[in-house]
Amino acid sequence: MNVLSENKLWHQNSRMEETKALLLQARQEGFRSIRLNLFPAAVTDGGEDAIDAWYQSLRVLVTYGNSVGLHMIIDLHESNRCGVDASECRRLTTDFWSRTAGMFSDTRFDVSYELLNEPKGEMVSQWGALYPQLIKLVRSKDRHHSIIVGGKGYSTIWDLPPADPDQERIIYTFHYYNPMSFTHQGADWLKAHPSLAERRNIAWGSYADRTRLAIDFRSVDGWMSRNDAPLFLGEFGVFKRAPAEERVVWLSSVARMAEERGITWCLFDYEGGFGVEGLLPAIQKGTNRQP
Repeated sequence: MNVLSENKLWHQNSRMEETKALLLQARQEGFRSIRLNLFPAAVTDGGEDAIDAWYQSLRVLVTYGNSVGLHMIIDLHESNRCGVDASECRRLTTDFWSRTAGMFSDTRFDVSYELLNEPKGEMVSQWGALYPQLIKLVRSKDRHHSIIVGGKGYSTIWDLPPADPDQERIIYTFHYYNPMSFTHQGADWLKAHPSLAERRNIAWGSYADRTRLAIDFRSVDGWMSRNDAPLFLGEFGVFKRAPAEERVVWLSSVARMAEERGITWCLFDYEGGFGVEGLLPAIQKGTNRQP
């Protein structure tokens, strides 16, 4: 389950207890892993004291999540900032993983590291060279925990990079939101697709819809046939303004597509605009695994 995508101030004292309560609620609903959408650049202007406090809060939150039985995915979610300045992105990712991997290297932590969410914009041409360097950096600090790597751009099925057979404990991730006309209807914040803001009551679930989903996942089958490495569906979701029943149908259908291939999955998101709070039992109906 993805959390904190719309809460960059989770680390403040007044919000930490609320954030812990959110993790506990998600665990009680049946979720077993949390993908923390983190924006460390938001505190860099506050100086070293603010940065140190942020990392200490991250340690507290991860420790708490582990204590209630959650695997914590530490996801550097700075795709927008990285997309406008590749040089700044290199500095940001290097600083973040140098500190974070060292902080959680002890095997008592149940964590994995996602190097960068959706490397888009300027990072599209840079990502293929940067992520192997970040893997090497993380491994110099922590040789135990898994590293998650997505493809360039929006990390779709078709963006997956080839697996490196010489690397251990690397998980490859992709995101799935097709068709955007359904999953993002009413999304007035999506500047790249302004027409979606006006769309309402678009349904999903016809024979043609399900056929398109199956065709898309054949590309996953193709990647799996060429690569011997685990896959992770790190994001899939439907904006809340879509019809409620069809939201559940789409989410369940995508989850089953992943499960049939032995792919773990993580809904986007819990408390934000795509929020699925309370929907897990309906989504899991007919599936074989818990997230």
